[in-house]
Amino acid sequence: MEEVETTTTRTTVFNLLKVLIIGALVVYGIRASFNHKKYENINSELSAEYLSHKAKYKPINQKRRKDLAENKSKLQSIINSNNYTEEQKAELQLIHDTDKNIIATSQKELKEYTKVKKALLAKYKYNGWNAYYYFRLMIGPHETSFVLSLILLYVLFNPITSKIKKFLFLLFSGVFLFTSTYFILHALFAQQVFDGDFPENWYVNIMRYIPILVSITLPLLFYHYHNIETRLKNIIRMFVHVIYRDIPDNDFIKPEKEKEYRKMRIEITDKVVGNE
Repeated sequence: MEEVETTTTRTTVFNLLKVLIIGALVVYGIRASFNHKKYENINSELSAEYLSHKAKYKPINQKRRKDLAENKSKLQSIINSNNYTEEQKAELQLIHDTDKNIIATSQKELKEYTKVKKALLAKYKYNGWNAYYYFRLMIGPHETSFVLSLILLYVLFNPITSKIKKFLFLLFSGVFLFTSTYFILHALFAQQVFDGDFPENWYVNIMRYIPILVSITLPLLFYHYHNIETRLKNIIRMFVHVIYRDIPDNDFIKPEKEKEYRKMRIEITDKVVGNE
């Protein structure tokens, strides 16, 4: 009796682990395709840190052009006068020196800007990609395909089914189909209709509600496996009762065949118990 209870507990734990693994794979597989979005503004060219630094480039060039234009205006007013006084000659030299200083200062600022920019880009790199965001963007759909392939293999090698299992795996298939359709529509319409990307709250809601939806289905999946185990045990119990009790008690076997029947009964029992 104790051994039976131990076996039942072990089977229950195994079924529970199986359900949790399937649920985790489905959630991970779906989220993998959307997971890149939360890293879009973290350590990438789209981060606030990088965009803030990038915004410094335009003012540096604008200041240089403005200062050079002011000097050019002063130079033009001196050139327009026919006779250069000593004072104007000195001012021309000052304008020339100022231009050199403006260009040198601008080049120094641009050099520092480029140095910081390269340092930021180097910091953002991940596994050969310019940022973890791009890495997730590329690998996510392949992870989804990998998980879906694992689930298909599992279904192929576990053909025992029920209405509940059919419904649940139909639901899981629908979720994966939704994911594929989402990104097909993204490729077709995001640039034209949504200015480059779907609204961010779409991603947030998908990442939030997909795990909830899958979690709700897991008790049903556990019930399916538990019910299958119970039904198989009942079938085996009925089988054992028939070949060990009903058939012998009702004299269905001729006396001269009893020895052969007992031998066959043992062989069949060994096979059934072995497959249990």
